[in-house]
Amino acid sequence: SFMRGAAWLPDGRRLVYSSSAGSTLPYPPTFNLHIIDVDGRHDTQITSGDTSFVEPDVHHSGRLVISRIRSQSDIWRFPTGGSPRDNTSQAVAVTRQTGQVQTPSVSPDGSELVYLSDHGGHANLWVARTDGTRARQVTFERDPAVTIGVPKWSPAGDLIVYVLFREWPQLWVVRPDGRGARQLVKRGVSACWSLDGTWLYYTPPDVDGESYCVERVPSSGGPPVEVRNDGNSHAPVPGNGMLYFAAWASRDSGIWDWEIRRASPEDGPSETIGRISGARLLISPLYVHPALSSDGRWLALGLADGATTNVWALSTIGG
Repeated sequence: SFMRGAAWLPDGRRLVYSSSAGSTLPYPPTFNLHIIDVDGRHDTQITSGDTSFVEPDVHHSGRLVISRIRSQSDIWRFPTGGSPRDNTSQAVAVTRQTGQVQTPSVSPDGSELVYLSDHGGHANLWVARTDGTRARQVTFERDPAVTIGVPKWSPAGDLIVYVLFREWPQLWVVRPDGRGARQLVKRGVSACWSLDGTWLYYTPPDVDGESYCVERVPSSGGPPVEVRNDGNSHAPVPGNGMLYFAAWASRDSGIWDWEIRRASPEDGPSETIGRISGARLLISPLYVHPALSSDGRWLALGLADGATTNVWALSTIGG
């Protein structure tokens, strides 16, 4: 979970703090206020619901001031062939929600998309046509201790992989009709399918956040196969005979920067094709995972630009 501020209560024995603990929608999560004793006991949540309460401050009289955030999001469809201004002006809304929807992934035939929605009180995966019609729920998680996220539709069309976080991140797959949900990877993040959908690449989470490698498993299940074990390979994106991935460039003075690299063969020497400041990555500097264009020429990802965010593309050749 994440924190968004803390303040002492007037008695000096307790703190009020903002935490995302218990939020089932991760990008971004909902933050609520807690009061906890200075020794870590008696942690009590004092707000709830879909509105976030962050950055608390306390007057010596005991009155509390906070910032309140109300969020709403939708999925939009953009062209990519024109200028950024033209692409934005031609955007079309796919969903029209009263809550939040996140992290869409399109089916290989382009007719449907899967996305994460908080509709119904707990975030779950939904599938709809690319015009937003015929929405149907495909996962039915109700446990508030479980978080679901980042669905990726297989190029083979038969499976959708997603993260299921219960104590640690696991990778599960489900069929587009909602049947056959099963765990594929016991511990893993940053999942990405091979171009034919026969393999799932991922990064096993490192306990200390210091070392990363890349593994893959067959889509049908089985033992993992090591792809890269150099301690600095994260967020794999397999291409045609090429593996793209992120590697730490710098973590000095709290600045977490990434290099985007490519390697062929997958376990061979790599070369840098671009660099990204961790300050431009949303929610956390660990959330870097580009998407490969269908022609293999571009890696796309969302980056912060001051107070807003945009979609950027990086040439797979470099530059």
